[in-house]
Amino acid sequence: MPCATDRAPLARAGAAVAPCAERAPACRIRQNNRDKTLWPVAVLGIIVINIVVVTLAVGIHYELLYRMTTILPRLPVRHRFRIVLGVFGALCAHAVEVWIFAIAYYGMLHWAHIGYFSGHFNGTVLDCAYFSFTTFTTLGFGDIEPMAGVRYLTGIESLTGLLLITWSASFLFLEMQRYWTRRDVGDR
Repeated sequence: MPCATDRAPLARAGAAVAPCAERAPACRIRQNNRDKTLWPVAVLGIIVINIVVVTLAVGIHYELLYRMTTILPRLPVRHRFRIVLGVFGALCAHAVEVWIFAIAYYGMLHWAHIGYFSGHFNGTVLDCAYFSFTTFTTLGFGDIEPMAGVRYLTGIESLTGLLLITWSASFLFLEMQRYWTRRDVGDR
């Protein structure tokens, strides 16, 4: 059965066409050959996108943690509430970082046409955000699978998410050590 890339001429002729998930081996070979011809340009684009997105995510995370370090001690609240504010600040930073990756996925798919997703994926921004949340947290349900160029951003996002989440945990641990004395722990 012919593959979906040959759909237009065959559909006019009334022939049955296999969906993309059931592509014939010849179709996959033609798709792979097309991918190889764009290799130098696509790889350069993927590298640039990865660098920009990771730089944005790390920069946002650094700035937020730096601001919390300077603002939390000056807040006129009890010490334990400063830790809660620190947790919510870190969660907000992670959410912004996930959305940066989600927008990058959306852009790679719809504007740059670098790669695609297979599985339960409709191509919406919310699907990109869902995939980004599962990748950033290294949860990875496996219901959406990245293909071609977006795989590289997926790997970088997992590594970046792991590092930024542990950075937040270290920051919060240091803040707890700073604010939680024996007197505060006994004062419930």
